[in-house]
Amino acid sequence: RKEFGAGIDDEQAWQAFRASHSELAKHLELFRDAAQRRGDKGDYWWELRPCAYYSEFAKPKLIWPDIGKIPRFSIGAPDLFLGNTAYFTPIEDNYLLAYMQSRVAWFLIARICLHNKYRGGLWEYRLFTQFMERVPVPRANSSNRNILSNLGTQIAAFAQSRYALHNQVRGRIQSDLGAPGLTLNQKLTAWWELPHLAAFRAELKKALKVDVPLRERDDWEHYLRAQQAEHTRLTAEIVRLETELNAHVYRLFDLTPDEIQLIEDSTKYRYGEV
Repeated sequence: RKEFGAGIDDEQAWQAFRASHSELAKHLELFRDAAQRRGDKGDYWWELRPCAYYSEFAKPKLIWPDIGKIPRFSIGAPDLFLGNTAYFTPIEDNYLLAYMQSRVAWFLIARICLHNKYRGGLWEYRLFTQFMERVPVPRANSSNRNILSNLGTQIAAFAQSRYALHNQVRGRIQSDLGAPGLTLNQKLTAWWELPHLAAFRAELKKALKVDVPLRERDDWEHYLRAQQAEHTRLTAEIVRLETELNAHVYRLFDLTPDEIQLIEDSTKYRYGEV
């Protein structure tokens, strides 16, 4: 009610909202009847219920999903809002980010958080706040903090480049070879795992009901080979940096070779996946 002023009724507020946010109002109007019956609305039917920590979204934040099989932590920008399938803490700390991406942290998370499902050879965990706040974080001097922060930042940069490469190739497959109403299947989505053009063409026929035109096959073979080589290069850099990061975290905890091996064996995800 602060936005629209005192002494204004719901319909007057709606007209004011529609005048300032016409496209959004047009969309929300479709759900007006159901929204008016909600028990969790704010001052008006189109508003969310009050949230005690709205101001925290305006800050930089460490973000993670509510369910995870491998570490999926990242730094979120100010004014980034999250749905109910993610959690965050309002802090921008690259040392903490790097540590939470380590195998030691995931080993501890796996022993603190609840199991969810066993899928693809890995357990899923429920990363609720009441569990995550119990994960111990090692103290480190400024030198070690800087080393880990730099490693975490480099890993994130290479991971973002690899993600952009994945999406760029998917986009070309869809735009050049796709068909309305059809989407990439799992193997085309992970195009870098297809061993040769014949396998790529076989998946095109399954998912998109098309083949690579004969005159374009050499171009597509060279293109895919070059992009797969770039994927391999980026992954190798991520693996190298992750290995170095984990070695530093092992030293922070002063772990023995046997303890390190236990953690490596327990955290079964491959280097280069996070």
